[in-house]
Amino acid sequence: MITAKEIIDDVRFRLKDLEKRQFNDNIALRCVNDAIKTIVEDNGGMIVTRTTLSFEGQIAYGLDMDIKAIEQVSYDGQVIEKMDYNEMIDEHVINTENVPEGTPDYYAVRMYGTTGTKYLFFYPVPSQANKIIRIDAKIYYPVIMTTTWTDIIGLPDEITDAVRDKTTYYVARELGNMELMRMWDFESNRTKIESRPTKNLYRHGMQIKI
Repeated sequence: MITAKEIIDDVRFRLKDLEKRQFNDNIALRCVNDAIKTIVEDNGGMIVTRTTLSFEGQIAYGLDMDIKAIEQVSYDGQVIEKMDYNEMIDEHVINTENVPEGTPDYYAVRMYGTTGTKYLFFYPVPSQANKIIRIDAKIYYPVIMTTTWTDIIGLPDEITDAVRDKTTYYVARELGNMELMRMWDFESNRTKIESRPTKNLYRHGMQIKI
């Protein structure tokens, strides 16, 4: 495991800028964040599992702000089917103030409010409390800042290698050095391919050989 600061130190060594005369830490950190986003997205995104408990008669459940896309939802251990929110209302809900209760068969996602908060809606509305709702979702990878750049990033080694090379390319691009750009564009594309889940399956920040 490695930190963003260690990646930046490696890039400075590669680009012969140990005295910080060519680029500052803010530029380097922006390049690290761009590289992480590029490589993680190329690998299909980072998956997390979140859980919450049902409430009797409650139809809507707020989602964490870092959730980008829902992969799968299960209720009380059973996977339930996704529906479009409007389709759910049109097909199943006659009176929005009197939605049937029971064990949910469907879920829908809708955004509410000026903050852009996303909610899960269930049909039927849960009729029991304290049933486990499990959400497998892609997340936006957290932005690394100078206050967190010494924290472990937590990506598999193959992805970390690709992030380091892509960061080097992005910094070279910031410097406008065409020769270094060509060299690290080639190298970063190679390690990006090596990190793809056609060779390894990445879930929950871990790697499983397949």
